[in-house]
Amino acid sequence: QNGHTEVAQILVSAEAELNTMWNGVTPLFQAARNGHSELVQILVNAGADLNQTWRGMTPLFQAANNGHAEVVQILVNAGADLNKTWNSVTPVFLAAYNGHAEVVQTLVNAGAELN
Repeated sequence: QNGHTEVAQILVSAEAELNTMWNGVTPLFQAARNGHSELVQILVNAGADLNQTWRGMTPLFQAANNGHAEVVQILVNAGADLNKTWNSVTPVFLAAYNGHAEVVQTLVNAGAELN
């Protein structure tokens, strides 16, 4: 949540469970929501579940909704589900709705469905 990469590296090295939920969300979900790209990369490299949901949303939804282009790129490169729907919308819809052009371009380039 707070972007403490050194702490995350210690915990990953100690084989902490990456997909445990706290207050309903995983560390990857929180890091993506808050735009902590270095932390997202650490968690992705360690094998965090890219598509684990909270109330139907994945970390990619959060990064796209908040305009975190670097985080979106990391998640896309790692194989996050581009076309998962939540309340009938996709990550590219949320990015477009909120005016995040760079995120929209990243998702379009990655093959996100537009309709």
